[in-house]
Amino acid sequence: AHTSPRPTTLAFVRLTNGQATYTFYDENTAGRMLTIEDLPSLGAEIEAMLFGAISLISEPAGSAYEEFMRREHNSRVMMLDPNIRPNFIPDKAKHLRRIREMMAMADIVKLSDEDLNWFDEAGSHEDVIRNWLDRGPKLIVVTHGSEGAVGY
Repeated sequence: AHTSPRPTTLAFVRLTNGQATYTFYDENTAGRMLTIEDLPSLGAEIEAMLFGAISLISEPAGSAYEEFMRREHNSRVMMLDPNIRPNFIPDKAKHLRRIREMMAMADIVKLSDEDLNWFDEAGSHEDVIRNWLDRGPKLIVVTHGSEGAVGY
């Protein structure tokens, strides 16, 4: 196991009418400063991996997780939860590229209707999802807050 002397990220969640807002304290934390060299070789007993959220935004961790997925996606089930937080994304174009590349390697993608809107792609949600399904994922689940979720 890899250990780090760096602090742990602190996350605070506030729920208002079923909608969450988040505050993170993660400057120079162990998770944010993770590199590909810190990530282990995986045995066959690891059948699936989940990637997502804030960990994909900051560097060097975002690049490390993207490379980890690239390294492992042909031999395991991959799930991606972009969990878009626009206020934390300093470079939308860079993050879009990363998420699209990771989506193409994912078997399962879970995102909210708000996440889907952030991609700002032409067409209805169903059109966008059909286009994404043609690029790699076998299942896309879109959550709609208190109204449930739909799988495609």
